[in-house]
Amino acid sequence: DVTEETWESFRLSLKNTIIHQQTYDDIRQARVPIYITYGVLDEFLVAKNIDTLARYKHVNITKLQAVDHIVTPRFATKVVNQID
Repeated sequence: DVTEETWESFRLSLKNTIIHQQTYDDIRQARVPIYITYGVLDEFLVAKNIDTLARYKHVNITKLQAVDHIVTPRFATKVVNQID
């Protein structure tokens, strides 16, 4: 829960994990295959970002129907099946 008491740690967490992340550079520079699996119902997903990452030849993107952002046991099973 975000409260006045937890706000500063929450703010810094967002800043360090989202604002200052270097995912594009990390993926672009990777020399191994990258697999991205996401659910079409993910309310946090930015489709433009997926489209950008899909341009890299070593990036494989799988879209799962009827799945959102939460990793449920059903979602985890689908991800494992995509990797195998």
